[in-house]
Amino acid sequence: MTWQECRDTSLQKLFQCYNGPDEDEATLRYLAAMPAAANEGIALLCAARPLRGVAELPEGTLEADLGSLAADYGGMGQPEVFCTGGGRLSRVEGWALLGGRMLQLPQGVPGRVLVGYDRTPPRLKDPKPEDRLELAEDAAVLLPLYIASQLYKDEDLGLATLYRNEFELGLDRLTAPPPGVAGDRFVSTSGWCG
Repeated sequence: MTWQECRDTSLQKLFQCYNGPDEDEATLRYLAAMPAAANEGIALLCAARPLRGVAELPEGTLEADLGSLAADYGGMGQPEVFCTGGGRLSRVEGWALLGGRMLQLPQGVPGRVLVGYDRTPPRLKDPKPEDRLELAEDAAVLLPLYIASQLYKDEDLGLATLYRNEFELGLDRLTAPPPGVAGDRFVSTSGWCG
């Protein structure tokens, strides 16, 4: 979804007859307040459906501050630590995460290490109409509801509450996508198998 689509949908919720860029004083007032409300909504949506990123550690690294390695590091989230040694992607076993950001790896991890992490959502400052919102599509469609719920509180509290309830219902329905391939082998940790 682009910023233009998001703001137009939000304005359609605020002004039932809104159909385009003719902007009067009231519309301009709402447009000026939209980025702040959008940032709040994006943060809530990304808590339910995190944006994922991958950080790469150089070969031989035993300890890395993920917050320093990735500027948008927002936490580990679904643990994913893989190495590229041996010509294929393999899960790294025996790693530890201290303080939510200091990754410690065991000795002898072959190749580069790739770490999946939750990204901090980018903040909208002065969005341009063509800017794409970095949200999953099923999360992005909820953002205009949140914006309308926040901006319409002074005008019509009942309608603002209805929009917020719709947003919360959609937020509850968001489920995290499958984490992807975590590994391709079975390991018996209790010794019952083989």
